[in-house]
Amino acid sequence: MGTTRNEHIQNKIQSLSNSIKFENPDEIDPTLKKYRQIIESGQLVKLDPSLIRTNENIRKQIDFESREFKQLVASIDAYGILQSIVVEYRETSNKTFDLVCVSGHRRLEALRKSERKEKIPAKLVMFNRKGASVGIALSENVNRQNLHFIELADSYLFLHENEEMTPRTLAERFDKNERTVSTYLKMAKWPNEIKNIILENQDIFPLRYIWDNFAKKNVSKGQILRMLKMKLNKPSKDSSSQSKSSKPKSKIERMKKLDSYFLSQEISSDLRSEIIKALEFLKLI
Repeated sequence: MGTTRNEHIQNKIQSLSNSIKFENPDEIDPTLKKYRQIIESGQLVKLDPSLIRTNENIRKQIDFESREFKQLVASIDAYGILQSIVVEYRETSNKTFDLVCVSGHRRLEALRKSERKEKIPAKLVMFNRKGASVGIALSENVNRQNLHFIELADSYLFLHENEEMTPRTLAERFDKNERTVSTYLKMAKWPNEIKNIILENQDIFPLRYIWDNFAKKNVSKGQILRMLKMKLNKPSKDSSSQSKSSKPKSKIERMKKLDSYFLSQEISSDLRSEIIKALEFLKLI
């Protein structure tokens, strides 16, 4: 005797339920279970730097040759890591996971460059949205001098568009004036060509120059680009005429001081000549 329609539906439901694998706490990988417990407790954990990815660094790049970065490496060589980083924990399956640095990238990279081979203290966190990880990274980096204002503007724009944070919300979260945040958002919408020129010529285009001449004014993007290129290609004031007039004068003054010193120390003319030759070779006079 064939099965009834009701029995057929019940068999289908049973078959479907049998195919679903519910997460059994006893079947969770012990490593994942350990990380979940650490996150719940809020305690710090020491991680092997090689396990942590840094591909979501909020800064466009880390200048490994900068004086500040080398000082950080030297400090870690001498004293070790004195401040923890923040690492996002992402489960990719019931047995695998990713660890992604969202705050403290420079400390992590400096430790990797350091002679010390040790684990780094970290606070593990879990985020449901990408904007949350960007927000925490931005919170740490917002007041750092090495975060360029264009990068800061791009970060504000990301949070504005992806997390629907209004200029007022951003201002309150990062302790800024709402008008200031709106100006940053305006800069973030400039074409990449404009932003790249500013980023690649930071000594020529500091924040105050960009802020006063373009960001606070109603200037078209095309006009901004033309003005930046004009300033970039404009030859600096010819200092050759100044150097011709100032160098001899300053050299004469230095020679007078040297002569006075030689006389006061009763230095022989031969030794005097050798000293002057050495100073000229070193371009000190």
